[in-house]
Amino acid sequence: MKGLVVWYLSGFYKKPKGVKKPYNPILGECFRCVWDHPGDSPSRTFYIAEQVSHHPPITAFHVSNRREGYSINGGILTRSKYKGNSIQAILDGTARLKLLSRGEEYHITFPHLICKGMLFGKLSMDLGGKVTIACPTTGYSAELNFSVWLTRTVNPLEGKIKLGNEVMATLQGSWDGEIFLTDSKTKETDLCWKPLPDQRLRRSTVALEKQEQFESEKLWNNVTLALGDCNQQDATRWKTELEDNQREAAKQRIAKHETWTPRLFVQDESGDWIYRHADNRPWDPLLDLYQYEKDFVIQTKLRQQRSVFAAVESPSSSTLDPNHISSNAIKMTTSPRHASQRRRRTPLTQRSNSDSSSGGDTKNRAVAATEGALTTTMSAGIDLILSRVQVIHSEQGQLIKDVRDLRQSLQLKSPLSVNSKIDAVTRKFEYLLWMAVGLGAVCFYLLVFQSGRVTSTL
Repeated sequence: MKGLVVWYLSGFYKKPKGVKKPYNPILGECFRCVWDHPGDSPSRTFYIAEQVSHHPPITAFHVSNRREGYSINGGILTRSKYKGNSIQAILDGTARLKLLSRGEEYHITFPHLICKGMLFGKLSMDLGGKVTIACPTTGYSAELNFSVWLTRTVNPLEGKIKLGNEVMATLQGSWDGEIFLTDSKTKETDLCWKPLPDQRLRRSTVALEKQEQFESEKLWNNVTLALGDCNQQDATRWKTELEDNQREAAKQRIAKHETWTPRLFVQDESGDWIYRHADNRPWDPLLDLYQYEKDFVIQTKLRQQRSVFAAVESPSSSTLDPNHISSNAIKMTTSPRHASQRRRRTPLTQRSNSDSSSGGDTKNRAVAATEGALTTTMSAGIDLILSRVQVIHSEQGQLIKDVRDLRQSLQLKSPLSVNSKIDAVTRKFEYLLWMAVGLGAVCFYLLVFQSGRVTSTL
């Protein structure tokens, strides 16, 4: 959990140079980019986003890097809140981070964006609100508070990491600077995060001329160019044209009784937005080569699969009977024992036939061709086995996740309920035991003392 919290906070230190009004997203607008990770085992992180709703404004996104073992799905509903001299952009929604090889899923919320100095003072951006990071599988959770009062720290941050209800560590510092972690047991404080200059990975996008019409950069290109030239009139004109086109498209859908269907995302039963082409299989180095994106579909290049049936090049019909070739090929491919015997006899056969006529040379070429067919068939069989192993590996990852969910339900959530049930049953047992003792005493009294009185009376 500590590493995950540090990873989450590492994305906030780079703030925009100024506060500017963002573009209004268009329904169906898409964006894609990629980050290249250098190193001994280079990988790529892909990002896909789509505006899936306009009223209310909802943006769905997906992040994938299978080689590094993680993927993220989420949706953000943006709403604003005016507070005198500042405006808050509240980001409602949850991102679901999956660690593919571990079978763990983390639920992450977002902080508020605050624009200060709307009426007086300097325009500046800040973060506020509280963020939670929770893993139902392991029981670990983290709480990060960006709204800290009565402190001299600029852009303050406080937080704590918990296992169940027990606080394991606390966090304190600046969300755009140094952050320190204090262990609750040892009371030792260590620096867990400090941004380094010029260490941010460069983001790459598709060339503008190759982008689709509804991609963000191409869709808003005229507005961006006008703002770059400080031409507010043209920027407003292009922006108004985009908004009018969207309103007209909405009217046409209403007239035709049509509903908008997102292209890249679908909403599941719980209301979360899921990427249609998500691949959450753990990375298999024996089968997977690299990830790539094409037409907004993130895919994985697999190692080449050779066909089980290989074409055998036949010699010319003037030197050898084709029926003889086919019969040899059938014997070589259908009987492994005969194939091994034939391979052991091949050197002697080649030596004797090299001293004989040219017909023997042709026969050797036929034997070599059939051996090639057998080798190709064996290679194809190995590829088939590797693909089956990959399927078993993915099923194993799902089984591990199910086992961890079961363990979590038995060890983290249910102990309190189980203990309470045990206590209730114990109290009922004790109550019944005391009732039995009381009834036994009454019966003993009736049998002994009352029977004695009856005897004396008689």
